[in-house]
Amino acid sequence: MNKVHAPNELQWISFLLRLAVGTLFGIIGVAQVQTTADTLTSVYAEGFYGSILPESLVIGFLGLLPYVELLLAVWLIVGVFQKWAWVLSGFLLIALSMGLLMLNETQAAADNFLFLLLVVAGLYFSRRHPPVG
Repeated sequence: MNKVHAPNELQWISFLLRLAVGTLFGIIGVAQVQTTADTLTSVYAEGFYGSILPESLVIGFLGLLPYVELLLAVWLIVGVFQKWAWVLSGFLLIALSMGLLMLNETQAAADNFLFLLLVVAGLYFSRRHPPVG
């Protein structure tokens, strides 16, 4: 790799990771906002009845989830304060994966951990170089 071009290439890697994960959060967030809150809550919250998580926490989390995903999508794509956008994205994916594991949705949780690897890569590349633009 040519050392003169390496920082620019790494900036593009960072940008593409932000775009990919931001698009993922954005599309999922829009799809969830378009469904009614009752539908989203009834589909997922029923699995948590009788679990160690309080019902109000589950319903509150599910109610905020689409908006948090949309916020993270815009935040990642814009690229301002990237470190914090990546860190919060990672914590969100871990929280989602824990919930999915409690529902015995192991494949969906495993998929989230693959997305978490993208988030970690994004965090790594964003720390080393400023955003493209």
